[in-house]
Amino acid sequence: MKNKIKAIIEQNKGDINGQIQGLENRRKGFKNKLRRLVDMRANWELSRETFKESQDEVEARVNEVDAQIVELENKAKLDYRLIDEILSLTTNIYQTYMEAPDFLKRHYLRLFIEKIYVKDKKIWKITENPIFSVLRKQQQVLIRGDWLADIDAVRTFWLQNTESFYIPNYAYANFAN
Repeated sequence: MKNKIKAIIEQNKGDINGQIQGLENRRKGFKNKLRRLVDMRANWELSRETFKESQDEVEARVNEVDAQIVELENKAKLDYRLIDEILSLTTNIYQTYMEAPDFLKRHYLRLFIEKIYVKDKKIWKITENPIFSVLRKQQQVLIRGDWLADIDAVRTFWLQNTESFYIPNYAYANFAN
């Protein structure tokens, strides 16, 4: 697992660095073009209007490239945060879940649970996520013996703090929304 994650990080870093380097090269080309325009204007080879139009166009292109570079750098930061979340989730699901903000807890639950059926203000049935179900049936997922006590505590906590999903009498809460 560690080697796969390291390989993904290195590939991602290489891809982003390559894209940033290409954008930096484009930026340098535009800067050189701007210098040539200034030189041409200094030598009276360009009229003031032509110089101004060309200068504005080149500066707009430089700003576009700068925005693309910032966007790539932000994407890289987001990817690293996502990898960190995945790593923490795979090492200690319970702790990661308990420390997560409420909106993220809902997404974590969707990894395992598709629907929760409620009857007489109590959970009476849970439908597993199909992917999780297949992994569990193929014994690719290890479930501790006291897992039900933990999931029961999580469900109870979640239901007490999320009234919008509490629908009594045979209704269900669908996590796909």
